[in-house]
Amino acid sequence: MAEKDSTAPETAQILLGKLRALAEANELATFQEWETLQKQWSATLRTDEENTLFETLGAPLRERFAAEAAHDAEVREKAENLIGELAALCEKKDVETLRLRKAEIEKAVAGLGRLPREYAKRYREYRRRASEMLALFFDTLDFARWESYTLKLDICKELETLGEATGPALVAAAKKLQELRAKWKTLGSVPKEKLDESNSRYLELTRSLQHRIDEYFSGRRQMQKEAAAAKAALCEEIESLRDSTDWRTVSDRIKQMQTQWKELPRCGSAENELFTRFHTAADAFFSARAAFYAGIEAKYAEAEKGRLALIAEAEALAPGDVRAAKALREKFNASPNAGREEIKLRKKFDEIMDKFFAQRREEFSRRDAEAEALVTEWTTLLDHPVENAGRAREIAEKLRATAPRRIFDEVKKLQRDFSDALAAEEERRRRDAREKTVRAADEWMTIYVDVRAGKSVETLPDIPETLSRIAPFARLVSAAAAGDADAAQKAEKQLRAAQKEAENILESLENAAGCKPEKPLDLAAELQAAILGNSGFGGDPPKKNRDFSRDFAAFEAILWLDPENRSALRERFEKVKKLLAE
Repeated sequence: MAEKDSTAPETAQILLGKLRALAEANELATFQEWETLQKQWSATLRTDEENTLFETLGAPLRERFAAEAAHDAEVREKAENLIGELAALCEKKDVETLRLRKAEIEKAVAGLGRLPREYAKRYREYRRRASEMLALFFDTLDFARWESYTLKLDICKELETLGEATGPALVAAAKKLQELRAKWKTLGSVPKEKLDESNSRYLELTRSLQHRIDEYFSGRRQMQKEAAAAKAALCEEIESLRDSTDWRTVSDRIKQMQTQWKELPRCGSAENELFTRFHTAADAFFSARAAFYAGIEAKYAEAEKGRLALIAEAEALAPGDVRAAKALREKFNASPNAGREEIKLRKKFDEIMDKFFAQRREEFSRRDAEAEALVTEWTTLLDHPVENAGRAREIAEKLRATAPRRIFDEVKKLQRDFSDALAAEEERRRRDAREKTVRAADEWMTIYVDVRAGKSVETLPDIPETLSRIAPFARLVSAAAAGDADAAQKAEKQLRAAQKEAENILESLENAAGCKPEKPLDLAAELQAAILGNSGFGGDPPKKNRDFSRDFAAFEAILWLDPENRSALRERFEKVKKLLAE
């Protein structure tokens, strides 16, 4: 049993009395009263028997309020779902679904009883929007019915126009009638008071037009049947004449039949088959006739073909090919006669040959003048050989192809002079570029030495972006001068790499020359080298017989050398270079 003060039993008994009164009130008891009583009981000292009694008396209230809470939750969930569905239909503007579901949603909401305030407010808002949407929908639906009525009147007017078609125009009218029928089916309903009027008029017009179309196609089928019989008769006749050798008489008759065929109308599905029969027989006859006359003309045609081929060869003669021209004239004179075309062909051949020899004389004169002008122009190009190298090559190619023999020696001398001038100019430009690069490298190397020594550099020259070998290092130096430690480390790394590269090149050259840089004496290394035959006292002689121009150029290309080591490295380089040149 729990401890309690002298007032505890009285307080617990009072709360139990309140609980009995609340239980007797039954439906009149509120959840707030029950919740307040529970809080007071939790803060009061009580015995186990009193706790058991409190639980027993409060069980019906607890069950009732739990059931009411479950019911309220169910009502809220259903209300949320129904209001959500109504809101979604309003947002999507799905009028068809809204028209079918609105009454059912309203009935379901009414069945839920009194809604909580927040749900009731939302429900009234979406119900109002749904009513406005449906009102607008029914107004629009009525307008659409009148619009459909107007469009159906237009179709009836088109049917009246089609009803005036006659003859072949009824073919197009039949196709248009199908389109209008399909269009009619796609249109919606019309106002009820106009339904009988529009349908009756439409049915009367379509039936009348369809009757006239059927009559036309029936007559056309009969006409096609008669045309097919007439064309079949022509096919039989021409097939009987296809093997005839009476070329003139049969040819005239076939031409008459071709005219008759064109005058007859088409015969429907049989047209292609009959047309093929007729033209196959006609083509067979005319092909045999053409072969007969071709045999008669074969001799002269072959001779004419040979003459034309010789004329084509004459037209294609290369300028100056005199030997081929003379051989072609002899061949033409020896070829067969071409009959009635002979005079015309011989005249054309002679004109071509006369023109060829006249052009040859003109070509000799022109080539001499052009060669002299090119030699004169080439001489003027010697002052600026690099800028004019392209033009000089063009002139050399032209002179090689067109210059007369008498100036060959002069052209060769001029070519040697230009090549010498070009080489000298290019060497001068390379030297200037090298000097410019070296000057720029020295300038930035000096700046870097000051930066590395901690000196302040007030003004930096512009970074030589056009010198691709200088610009990267210059940017690093510029950044290092601005206090960038990372750039300073990169610049120092490049400097050490260049120093290492120079040392490696010099060591390779010195080994090849048979000399070595001064180093501390290492007796163990010297003894090992002597055993292996690699010391200066024995072994292979220095390798002075290979080309070291690439090694020299590689050393000269190294720009970034510390001023403290540059002189010593340069002195070693000049020394080994002299030894290898001996």
